[in-house]
Amino acid sequence: MLVSDSVIQLAAHQPFFAGFGPELIQKIATVSEPVSFRAGTHIWRQGEQHELCYLILSGHLALEIYVPLHGPLAVESVSAGEMLGGAGMVASHNWNFDARALTDVEAIAINCIRLREMSEDDHELGYHVYRRLAHILDGRLTTARRRLLEHVSPLKE
Repeated sequence: MLVSDSVIQLAAHQPFFAGFGPELIQKIATVSEPVSFRAGTHIWRQGEQHELCYLILSGHLALEIYVPLHGPLAVESVSAGEMLGGAGMVASHNWNFDARALTDVEAIAINCIRLREMSEDDHELGYHVYRRLAHILDGRLTTARRRLLEHVSPLKE
C-alpha cells in the first residue's frame, strides 16, 4: 500500500509517537489518513461503533454525554497532540459519548481494527501502542474521578 509521506511526517512529530522508530510509524501510517472537521461537527455520536481513532493535530474537541432534561454535558476536552477514541483498540464496542469539534480540527484517522490486528502480529508495535494507550486511559480515568469528586456532596444523615 502506498503510504502518504505527509501522514508519516505529521505522525512522527506527535507526542503519542515519541520513541516509536520510523519503521513503526511507517506501519501505522499504512492504516491512517489525514482528516479534518469543521467546528460544530460531530465526529461520532453515542451508540455508534468504534472503527477509527484520531490523533489530533490541531483544534479542540469536547466529549459529551446526553443528560435527559438537561441536554449535552461536556465531560472531557481533547486538543492537539492527544489521542481521541483509543479505547477502540481494546475492544470493538459502541461509543459511550459524543465527540464534537469545538473549533476546526485537523487530525490523523487511524483504523483501530487494522491497528489492533497489526499489533497482535507485531509484538513490538503492540507494546508501544498499548503502553501509550494505557497512559492515556489512566489519565482520563484520573480526570473523570477528580471531576466526579468535585460534584459529589457529602451524604446527609
